Amino acid sequence: MKILSVNGSPHKDRGNTYIIVKAFLEGARMEGAEVIDEIFLQDKKIGYCLGCYTCWSKTPGRCIQKDDMEEIIEKVLSSDLLLLSTPVYIDGVTAQTKTFLDRLIPVLQAYFTTVDGHCRHRLSVKKMPALFLISSCGFSEMDNFSAMVESVKKACKNLYMEYKGQLLRPAAHLMRLKEKYEAEVKVILDAAKEAGRQLIKYGRVSKEIEEKVSIPFCEKEDFIKETNRLWDIFIKKRKEE
Repeated sequence: MKILSVNGSPHKDRGNTYIIVKAFLEGARMEGAEVIDEIFLQDKKIGYCLGCYTCWSKTPGRCIQKDDMEEIIEKVLSSDLLLLSTPVYIDGVTAQTKTFLDRLIPVLQAYFTTVDGHCRHRLSVKKMPALFLISSCGFSEMDNFSAMVESVKKACKNLYMEYKGQLLRPAAHLMRLKEKYEAEVKVILDAAKEAGRQLIKYGRVSKEIEEKVSIPFCEKEDFIKETNRLWDIFIKKRKEE
C-alpha cells in the first residue's frame, strides 16, 4: 500500500500531532507499506481556492493557479491512502488543511449526480485514495474533535474517499512531559504504532486501539493546573526573547 502523509500543522514535525503520525507510519512500514512522501503544508505554496470554476470549465481537471498544489494532487492520486493529520483549531481543521481540501476540487466535475440518494459532483478521475485522520487537541474533552471529524467525513463523501477511521489525542501537549507521564505516553505511542500496522494488515483499526491513543493522563483539575504551568513557562520565555 502506498501512503501519502499530508500534515496541516503549522508546527510541522515539531507539533504534537506529528508525535502520533510518526508512530503510526512506523507501524504501517512494519507491514510493508510504502510512504511515498510526507508533505508539510506549512512549507508549501498553496493559494486559496478562487471559486472561478476554471478547473471545471476552461481547463478541466487543472487549476488556474500554478502553485505546489498541482504536484500534490498528482501524489494524492498515486497513493492508496491519504494520511491526513491536523490539530484542532477553533473546532475544525487548520487553515492550511482546509485550503488543501478546498483545492482538491479539480478531481471533481461541475455536473451533478446522486450517490446513495444525495447530490454530489461527478468524479473526474478514475479513483481517489482512502483517508485516515490523525488529530490532536489541547483541551481534554473528546467532544472537541466532534465538529472537525464530522467535517472531514463529509469532505470524504464529496471527494469519493473512503473514510478509514481516526486517531484522536486530547491534551496532546502533556505527551511532552515524558518523565511525569512516561507510562501513559508509552501506551499512546505503542497504540499509534499498532494502529498503523492494523490498518495495513486488516484494512481497519480496532476500537480498542483508537481508545488507547485517547486515554486521559490525569484528572481535569490536575490537567488544568499542569497546562497553566506550561503556559507560564512558555509566555515567560517568549517575553525574554
